[in-house]
Amino acid sequence: MNLFREIFTTGKDLGSIILVSLLLLAGLILMFVNFSHFLPKKMAYLLSSPLIINLTAYVIIAIVYSKVPVDLATILAGIIFFFIILLLFTGIGFISRKWWIRIEHLKSKEKVEDVKKEKKVLEKTKGAVKEQETKINKAIKTEIKEVKQRQTALKQMKQVVKNNNHKKKN
Repeated sequence: MNLFREIFTTGKDLGSIILVSLLLLAGLILMFVNFSHFLPKKMAYLLSSPLIINLTAYVIIAIVYSKVPVDLATILAGIIFFFIILLLFTGIGFISRKWWIRIEHLKSKEKVEDVKKEKKVLEKTKGAVKEQETKINKAIKTEIKEVKQRQTALKQMKQVVKNNNHKKKN
Protein backbone atom coordinates (compact mmCIF):
# COMPACT_ATOMS: atom_id res chain seq x y z
CA MET A 1 0.00 0.00 0.00
CA ASN A 2 2.93 2.32 0.67
CA LEU A 3 4.13 1.68 -2.90
CA PHE A 4 0.72 2.72 -4.26
CA ARG A 5 0.88 5.88 -2.13
CA GLU A 6 4.36 6.61 -3.52
CA ILE A 7 3.13 6.10 -7.08
CA PHE A 8 0.16 8.40 -6.72
CA THR A 9 1.96 11.13 -4.78
CA THR A 10 4.94 11.31 -7.14
CA GLY A 11 2.97 10.74 -10.31
CA LYS A 12 4.97 7.70 -11.47
CA ASP A 13 4.32 6.13 -14.85
CA LEU A 14 1.96 3.30 -15.77
CA GLY A 15 4.79 0.75 -15.56
CA SER A 16 5.16 1.36 -11.82
CA ILE A 17 1.43 0.91 -11.30
CA ILE A 18 1.50 -2.38 -13.23
CA LEU A 19 4.59 -3.58 -11.33
CA VAL A 20 3.10 -2.84 -7.90
CA SER A 21 -0.25 -4.33 -8.96
CA LEU A 22 1.54 -7.51 -10.06
CA LEU A 23 3.30 -7.66 -6.69
CA LEU A 24 -0.04 -7.32 -4.90
CA LEU A 25 -1.62 -9.94 -7.18
CA ALA A 26 1.31 -12.33 -6.63
CA GLY A 27 0.90 -11.93 -2.87
CA LEU A 28 -2.81 -12.69 -3.04
CA ILE A 29 -2.28 -15.71 -5.31
CA LEU A 30 0.47 -17.00 -3.03
CA MET A 31 -1.82 -16.59 -0.03
CA PHE A 32 -4.60 -18.53 -1.77
CA VAL A 33 -2.25 -21.28 -3.02
CA ASN A 34 -0.66 -21.75 0.41
CA PHE A 35 -3.99 -21.70 2.23
CA SER A 36 -5.58 -24.28 -0.06
CA HIS A 37 -2.42 -26.43 -0.26
CA PHE A 38 -2.74 -26.38 -4.03
CA LEU A 39 0.99 -26.86 -4.71
CA PRO A 40 3.28 -29.66 -3.48
CA LYS A 41 5.05 -28.88 -0.19
CA LYS A 42 8.52 -28.36 -1.68
CA MET A 43 7.30 -26.04 -4.41
CA ALA A 44 5.11 -24.08 -2.00
CA TYR A 45 8.03 -23.77 0.42
CA LEU A 46 10.30 -22.52 -2.36
CA LEU A 47 7.81 -19.93 -3.55
CA SER A 48 6.89 -18.87 -0.01
CA SER A 49 10.42 -18.71 1.33
CA PRO A 50 11.32 -15.41 2.95
CA LEU A 51 14.29 -14.95 0.62
CA ILE A 52 12.17 -15.10 -2.55
CA ILE A 53 9.36 -12.93 -1.19
CA ASN A 54 11.62 -10.30 0.36
CA LEU A 55 13.93 -10.06 -2.66
CA THR A 56 10.98 -9.64 -5.00
CA ALA A 57 9.56 -6.90 -2.79
CA TYR A 58 12.95 -5.18 -2.43
CA VAL A 59 13.59 -5.14 -6.17
CA ILE A 60 10.15 -3.68 -6.86
CA ILE A 61 10.57 -1.15 -4.04
CA ALA A 62 13.93 -0.11 -5.50
CA ILE A 63 12.37 0.34 -8.94
CA VAL A 64 9.36 2.31 -7.68
CA TYR A 65 11.31 4.60 -5.33
CA SER A 66 14.02 5.32 -7.89
CA LYS A 67 13.69 8.12 -10.39
CA VAL A 68 14.17 5.68 -13.27
CA PRO A 69 11.19 5.25 -15.62
CA VAL A 70 9.80 1.71 -15.69
CA ASP A 71 10.39 0.27 -19.13
CA LEU A 72 11.61 -3.06 -20.52
CA ALA A 73 15.27 -2.30 -19.73
CA THR A 74 14.43 -1.44 -16.09
CA ILE A 75 12.38 -4.61 -15.65
CA LEU A 76 15.13 -6.71 -17.25
CA ALA A 77 17.73 -5.07 -14.98
CA GLY A 78 15.46 -5.75 -11.97
CA ILE A 79 15.12 -9.42 -12.94
CA ILE A 80 18.90 -9.75 -13.39
CA PHE A 81 19.49 -7.97 -10.08
CA PHE A 82 16.96 -10.30 -8.41
CA PHE A 83 18.78 -13.42 -9.62
CA ILE A 84 22.23 -12.06 -8.77
CA ILE A 85 21.17 -11.23 -5.21
CA LEU A 86 19.30 -14.57 -4.95
CA LEU A 87 22.44 -16.47 -6.00
CA LEU A 88 24.57 -14.41 -3.64
CA PHE A 89 22.34 -15.05 -0.61
CA THR A 90 21.85 -18.72 -1.53
CA GLY A 91 25.63 -19.09 -1.77
CA ILE A 92 26.10 -17.40 1.59
CA GLY A 93 23.45 -19.71 3.08
CA PHE A 94 25.15 -22.78 1.60
CA ILE A 95 28.57 -21.73 2.89
CA SER A 96 27.23 -20.89 6.34
CA ARG A 97 25.41 -24.27 6.57
CA LYS A 98 28.62 -26.07 5.62
CA TRP A 99 30.52 -23.96 8.16
CA TRP A 100 28.09 -24.76 10.99
CA ILE A 101 28.12 -28.45 10.08
CA ARG A 102 31.93 -28.37 10.30
CA ILE A 103 31.78 -26.59 13.67
CA GLU A 104 29.29 -29.14 15.03
CA HIS A 105 31.55 -31.94 13.78
CA LEU A 106 34.53 -30.39 15.55
CA LYS A 107 32.49 -29.93 18.73
CA SER A 108 31.44 -33.57 18.69
CA LYS A 109 35.07 -34.62 18.17
CA GLU A 110 36.07 -32.39 21.06
CA LYS A 111 33.48 -34.07 23.26
CA VAL A 112 34.77 -37.51 22.24
CA GLU A 113 38.35 -36.45 23.03
CA ASP A 114 37.23 -35.15 26.44
CA VAL A 115 35.49 -38.44 27.14
CA LYS A 116 38.62 -40.36 26.13
CA LYS A 117 40.75 -38.22 28.46
CA GLU A 118 38.26 -38.74 31.27
CA LYS A 119 38.26 -42.48 30.57
CA LYS A 120 42.06 -42.58 30.93
CA VAL A 121 41.84 -40.72 34.24
CA LEU A 122 39.14 -43.12 35.43
CA GLU A 123 41.21 -46.14 34.38
CA LYS A 124 44.17 -44.84 36.38
CA THR A 125 41.89 -44.21 39.34
CA LYS A 126 40.40 -47.67 38.91
CA GLY A 127 43.91 -49.16 39.04
CA ALA A 128 44.69 -47.24 42.23
CA VAL A 129 41.38 -48.36 43.77
CA LYS A 130 42.11 -51.99 42.88
CA GLU A 131 45.56 -51.66 44.43
CA GLN A 132 44.03 -50.22 47.61
CA GLU A 133 41.42 -52.96 47.60
CA THR A 134 44.16 -55.61 47.35
CA LYS A 135 46.03 -54.01 50.25
CA ILE A 136 42.85 -53.90 52.34
CA ASN A 137 42.08 -57.54 51.54
CA LYS A 138 45.62 -58.54 52.57
CA ALA A 139 45.27 -56.54 55.77
CA ILE A 140 41.92 -58.18 56.47
CA LYS A 141 43.41 -61.64 55.90
CA THR A 142 46.31 -60.78 58.21
CA GLU A 143 43.91 -59.49 60.85
CA ILE A 144 41.76 -62.61 60.51
CA LYS A 145 44.85 -64.79 61.01
CA GLU A 146 45.86 -62.74 64.04
CA VAL A 147 42.34 -62.97 65.46
CA LYS A 148 42.32 -66.74 64.95
CA GLN A 149 45.75 -67.00 66.59
CA ARG A 150 44.54 -64.92 69.53
CA GLN A 151 41.38 -67.01 69.78
CA THR A 152 43.50 -70.13 69.80
CA ALA A 153 45.82 -68.60 72.42
CA LEU A 154 42.79 -67.53 74.45
CA LYS A 155 41.35 -71.04 74.29
CA GLN A 156 44.69 -72.42 75.38
CA MET A 157 44.86 -69.94 78.24
CA LYS A 158 41.31 -70.80 79.27
CA GLN A 159 42.24 -74.44 79.15
CA VAL A 160 45.34 -73.81 81.29
CA VAL A 161 43.35 -71.73 83.76
CA LYS A 162 40.67 -74.38 83.85
CA ASN A 163 43.28 -77.07 84.43
CA ASN A 164 44.94 -74.97 87.14
CA ASN A 165 41.61 -74.37 88.85
CA HIS A 166 40.85 -78.02 88.60
CA LYS A 167 44.22 -78.97 90.10
CA LYS A 168 43.77 -76.53 92.97
CA LYS A 169 40.40 -78.02 93.85
CA ASN A 170 41.87 -81.46 93.95
